[in-house]
Amino acid sequence: MGMEKPQFTRRDGDPGGGRGEERGIRASDAEREDALRVLADHYADGRLDRAEFDERADAAFAARTREQLRVLFRDLPRPASEP
Repeated sequence: MGMEKPQFTRRDGDPGGGRGEERGIRASDAEREDALRVLADHYADGRLDRAEFDERADAAFAARTREQLRVLFRDLPRPASEP
């Protein structure tokens, strides 16, 4: 059984895609690393300035839950590679 990859870029205020029970689910190291990669992409695309990127990257490193990661992306568009 594979693990579902969290969606970090929800902008509609529903971080779990209707699954409110996921708000308290602990984030893995892989999920934090994925969040940092996506943040770096947004920085490279000019959506974040250096200070914003640094602030969000620090928050991603410190995130304990998936919700804490998701809130970092609420004002950013989904990556083109996501459906």
